[in-house]
Amino acid sequence: MSEHIAVVTGGTRGIGLAITKKLVSSGMKVAAIYHGNKKAAEDAKKEVGCEIYKVDVCDFQKCHSVIEKIEKDMGPVSIL
Repeated sequence: MSEHIAVVTGGTRGIGLAITKKLVSSGMKVAAIYHGNKKAAEDAKKEVGCEIYKVDVCDFQKCHSVIEKIEKDMGPVSIL
């Protein structure tokens, strides 16, 4: 089976973090998107083992750019 890459918006706190944890525990590589709380993002990266990317998801062009960066860093995105 090929490796799956998931992108979780808000993936470093609350429900998003719970989703990130579940996906990582099932063997997926996860890119967790955050906007404002860098400390929570860094804590999630350390605790869960996900990659973190800061982006304002209200900006379409920035979303496009971050997906390109994620795919360059991690591989093709399977789940959004």
